[in-house]
Amino acid sequence: MCGARADPRMEAQTLPSPPQKSPRNAPRQPVLSTALLVTGCAISPWTVASATARAQATDPSLAPNAAEDSAAHEGQLWMRAGFSLKPRSLLRVVMHQHLRLDDNLRRLDTAISEVGVGIAPAAVFQIMAGYRAQFERNPEGDYSPRFRVQLDTIAGKTFRAIALGYRLRLQAVLDPGGEVTDYGVRNRISLALRPRATWSPGASAELFLQKLGADSIQVERQRVTVFSRWVTCTGTYELFYRVEVPVSDDGEPTRHIAGIDYLRVIDSTQPD
Repeated sequence: MCGARADPRMEAQTLPSPPQKSPRNAPRQPVLSTALLVTGCAISPWTVASATARAQATDPSLAPNAAEDSAAHEGQLWMRAGFSLKPRSLLRVVMHQHLRLDDNLRRLDTAISEVGVGIAPAAVFQIMAGYRAQFERNPEGDYSPRFRVQLDTIAGKTFRAIALGYRLRLQAVLDPGGEVTDYGVRNRISLALRPRATWSPGASAELFLQKLGADSIQVERQRVTVFSRWVTCTGTYELFYRVEVPVSDDGEPTRHIAGIDYLRVIDSTQPD
């Protein structure tokens, strides 16, 4: 039997919608990379960089402002591969390996290993605890370790033409000594079209909340993703495009993230 289909409640990723063709006689416009945003459209860092170069070539006085605009955007590439194991009807085990490139895809920023164990007491509900170890480039250019523990509550409902999902994540970041350095809460909603088909597009939006003190939290950043998913006999493949906008830190750039996911589902509860 062909490989098991990915759980629609699992984490969704993204890919932009195909561009619309312009009329034959319409004036040509610059190419813009867009994402489906609740708050509007975001210009990709590569388009900004191209516009910056043209502005500097025609008017050197514009160079400082153009450079500032370019620095406010950054392109990244995220890659993830993993598997999901269902050894029992209620039990779920997942493992993922991540690689992330930043600085407009010029350097390796982060390497992550992640494992999670959860239970699915109902078809529309799942609870999963996870642990993540990551090595991330620091401002000095060295890779330093940090760790994260998380607890996910996932709910989803699949209809004939669409699948709706919601995930609440509680997370804590630890330093190498085991001391907690950051607490966070993440809320994500997702929508997938044609969920039972081989190919399924969709989108998700996520809000990151950061704990500041005993009774104070703030919005840290917002993330919007569009994706396209293919289910095959060898696993589930997903291409995505994501825009991540900082809210609490004006010094961070807006991140434009392209990525690819691969997930192999191993369901030992199903007969061969």
